[in-house]
Amino acid sequence: MIKIALKYGIAVTLVIAAWVALKHFVLHFEGPSAQLADLAVFNFAALVGLMLGIKSKRLANGDSLTLATDSRLESQSR
Repeated sequence: MIKIALKYGIAVTLVIAAWVALKHFVLHFEGPSAQLADLAVFNFAALVGLMLGIKSKRLANGDSLTLATDSRLESQSR
């Protein structure tokens, strides 16, 4: 089983690569409007990837999320 972060990180990367290829080779989209479209597509892909990753992690943990802490940090704060 592939780690959740890697799975959704690769998916986001593929979406962004597909957008860039589509924009350059099919749409021939350039200029400031293309930069705004990039901003929208990149951020949307990242947010969707985060939401799906969190949902997947929650389902893997029995419908709950926990904060992962480093036990070394806990012992130093005491």
